[in-house]
Amino acid sequence: MKILDISVVIPTRNRVDSLIETIEQIYNCEYIPNEIVIVDQSEKKISEEIKNKISKYKNIKIVYHHQEIPSLTKARNQGLRLAKNEIVVFSDDDIYVENETLYRIFNCFNENKCISLIGAIDTLDNLNSNNKLSSVMGYIFLRKKYNSKEGYVMKSIFGRYPQNIDKRIKTQWAMGYFFAIRKSIAEKGNIYFDENLKSYAYPEDLDFTYRFSEYSKKLNMYMIIDPNIRVEHRVSQEWRLTTKKHSLMFIIYREYLSYKLFPNDKLSRLMTRWSNFGELIRRVIEKDNPMDIVKAQYTCDIHRKKIKTGELINDLFD
Repeated sequence: MKILDISVVIPTRNRVDSLIETIEQIYNCEYIPNEIVIVDQSEKKISEEIKNKISKYKNIKIVYHHQEIPSLTKARNQGLRLAKNEIVVFSDDDIYVENETLYRIFNCFNENKCISLIGAIDTLDNLNSNNKLSSVMGYIFLRKKYNSKEGYVMKSIFGRYPQNIDKRIKTQWAMGYFFAIRKSIAEKGNIYFDENLKSYAYPEDLDFTYRFSEYSKKLNMYMIIDPNIRVEHRVSQEWRLTTKKHSLMFIIYREYLSYKLFPNDKLSRLMTRWSNFGELIRRVIEKDNPMDIVKAQYTCDIHRKKIKTGELINDLFD
């Protein structure tokens, strides 16, 4: 066991088994972080269970913080502030980290001073990414670009990587389930997760990493996706959002981010609306609660002025 100067920040809510499996797997790697920061938003009874179970880990400093308000963005910001190391990894609570993943992150940052953020590859996603209908609809409904060799953010507020990544690529976006940053850059640029995005906060990772990418450019630095930084995102089924709430976030939060990230670009709003229509078509085809998207779009339209200014309708996401 070799200990690295890395802080791993793990927000969690009502997922005891998934969280403990994630910590246990990190703990059993050859290379482990010297600090894990857990920001727990669970109910009191579950929080007590989590605290009891993490007390057995002795070689890692585990910083436990309970947060009363359930908010992924608040939890990630709190974890970032509590982290003591320059290298900070944001991890979901349902991640399997390969044995040398943290070591490779540590080396990559130390050997490449111009790299500001490193994103991971989900090996499970790569195994299940051959849905041709989904791929075609992605191009039609403006979720994907043709022939892109880098990671990018669409003005329809979707992030994408090219297929079958076999070498390091630059990116504007990193998937929120697992990525690493230099803490000093976030502090210097005052780049934190947007706490206007409540609860589960989809797509807070796109917003944060896109802004992090834009600020990195000012420092002559850049973000990468590295195929050697590998994890399995096991997508825990413990405590998940209802389809109704997920649909509201999908529509309303992307509308808000369109105004925020591309304020003077009306094309972004048109692209966002068109991609929403594509999501409706997909749900009709797959019989996946299409009316939730219709209702969410209606809610978005009648509250558009508040959404534009960041006055989101909080009670929708409590």
